[in-house]
Amino acid sequence: AHLWLAGLDLDWQRFYENEIRRRVPLPTYPFERQRYWIDVQDWRQRPAFSTKGRGLLLAGERKADISRWFSVPTWKQALPLTTPSEQAESTRWLFFLDETGLSESLARRLAAKGCQVITVTQGTTFKCTGDGQYCLNPASLLDYQHLLQELSVQQLLPTRILHGWSVASTDMHLSTQQQLDLSFYSLLALAQALGEVKLDHCTLSILANGIYDVLGQEALIPEKATLLGPCMVIPQEYAALHCHLLEIALPALSAEPTLETLLAQLEKELAVEPMERVVALRGTRRWLPTFEEVQIPEPAPAGQGLREQGVYLITGGLGGIGLAMANYLATTVQARLVLTSRSGLPARDLWPDLLATEEEDSALSQTIAAIQHMESQGAQVLVIAADVAAEAQMQQVLEQTRANFGELNGVLHLAGVPGAGLIQLKTSDAAAAVLAPKVQGTLVLDRLLQAIPLDFFMLFSSITAVTGGPGQVDYSAANAFMDAYARGRHAPYPVVAIDWSEWEWNAWSAGLAGYDEATRTFFEKNRREFGISLKEGALVFQRLLDSAFAQVVVSTQDIQTLVALGATYNVHSELPWQQNTLQQTVTHPRPALKNSYIAPRNDDERKMAHIWEGLLAIDGIGIYDNFFDLGGNSLLGINLLIQVRKEFNLEQLPAYVLYEASCVEAMTQYLTQGKQSITVKALDERSSKRQSLIKKRIREKNA
Repeated sequence: AHLWLAGLDLDWQRFYENEIRRRVPLPTYPFERQRYWIDVQDWRQRPAFSTKGRGLLLAGERKADISRWFSVPTWKQALPLTTPSEQAESTRWLFFLDETGLSESLARRLAAKGCQVITVTQGTTFKCTGDGQYCLNPASLLDYQHLLQELSVQQLLPTRILHGWSVASTDMHLSTQQQLDLSFYSLLALAQALGEVKLDHCTLSILANGIYDVLGQEALIPEKATLLGPCMVIPQEYAALHCHLLEIALPALSAEPTLETLLAQLEKELAVEPMERVVALRGTRRWLPTFEEVQIPEPAPAGQGLREQGVYLITGGLGGIGLAMANYLATTVQARLVLTSRSGLPARDLWPDLLATEEEDSALSQTIAAIQHMESQGAQVLVIAADVAAEAQMQQVLEQTRANFGELNGVLHLAGVPGAGLIQLKTSDAAAAVLAPKVQGTLVLDRLLQAIPLDFFMLFSSITAVTGGPGQVDYSAANAFMDAYARGRHAPYPVVAIDWSEWEWNAWSAGLAGYDEATRTFFEKNRREFGISLKEGALVFQRLLDSAFAQVVVSTQDIQTLVALGATYNVHSELPWQQNTLQQTVTHPRPALKNSYIAPRNDDERKMAHIWEGLLAIDGIGIYDNFFDLGGNSLLGINLLIQVRKEFNLEQLPAYVLYEASCVEAMTQYLTQGKQSITVKALDERSSKRQSLIKKRIREKNA
């Protein structure tokens, strides 16, 4: 093994000659006879989770009666703001100006009151267009970094930001990608750029229209709803950033009195630090989102709303939840099922041999066995490999469905990709992969199902659409799109978005990879106590078949409490506990690594090594020891950068330093060679390298 690591080209065929091998699953970390896990108290008393953290996961007892798991979003009228619209002269605003002129008018009003206002417009590349005026490409992270770096150099970093790029008149017809660039991707890049500069506190106000149907007459643009992901998750991941959404109904620009009323309302909303995460303004009134519990009884007889031997398409049908829904349809009405997934299954004539050679508990064996069980109940099952976001592939799915069964009666859209990873370390490509099945996939199905008289179109959304969650910015955004699509879609068939809370079954636990072992255990315990079982999920689906609501939240706990606690939770509230615990914990010897130990050689390296040792609870870290090989992860990495920035008195420290300089020597060299003053040119040179290094690290992690 050491020869191979050193680069020797080994003849593996000769090495294993005449040997018979079978795959043996092994643990995912080496047993080195030295324990490195951090000992913590019982999780119920553990200070690792603040009161908010524990409350977020344990919001009341589990509701025993399934009929009480259902809530629907609604709106309540709020009292008008009484605070006078006065802005402190020290407030420095950064305005991302929309193209209707609304935010520009608002910027002029604030400037007239003595506020310093810097404006940014949409363009093709970053440039300064005048005194305090810039333009940039909404989809370019590099442009946002250029902007924040220039403002930092001039000591003009904002204390308040208004992002207005999701305001547009109804006659503006933008593509899906353009809408996403101006909403989700713009906010993602802005947050990443803000995370690289030194800010004590900054409030990001997002101005948008076309997201909510408060009065029931608004035209919705579901792509804009993806900005809800960043709006909720940014303050959950960044201690210095606070976000809120001001959702408006844009009046005609010629309607002077109405426009003046809206500007006065917005000015009043922006005069104070926001208390609510979402506020909708309609006319002269403020509206706040809420949830109302509705009791949905079990139908009698079972299967009501389904057709005997009906034809049902399930995207993502080979996952655990997809198979559970398929099994319910098979056993209840002997359905004819079309199950799609990106990978599909081997040809049927290979199944007997596969079942004979595969491990009995392997995913492939269990999937094949599940399909065979459905067929034994009288169902017919057609499995097709297809990407729901690829229109040509889904067109072929529908053609095969008609060719085999002659019709299609209902669609369950379950296809999805898990979101995992903090915003600061997330690439646009990784986010796009999470958005694709739920955003583009839903739109593909919408176009292809236009002329088909369905009984229902059910979208399996997630409670993260209304609560957010650290590491879930893209997944939360994708599900918020589904909800908005269901609310705004006026189809000839019922469209329902189901915002599921967590299931007991969860193949996406990789989303907890950024947390320590005790935290992962805490989350997994919560899933076991409050998660929805596959059997319960089928019962919920049965009750929602004839739902009169476009969006239904399914939660075993009190949804209002979960949403309220999610609005105040921040992952960095856990980091002080980690540091306090580590300081009280006996450190462990340096593990056996592939590189030799080399001690720090100067004061800067000794300071850096001391930070690493305290954070990782390891005594004697060498200057060439890799952060990730020592057990570091993304959450600890963000904490590391915070401590390094504080210890070395840096204005900024980009997150990609974790990948470019992942040992003590490289990180110290990065800082001491003056690279902390990152210039625009340096950013240009590093951008492509950063992307390739992160992708390489992801490939290594997957391998």
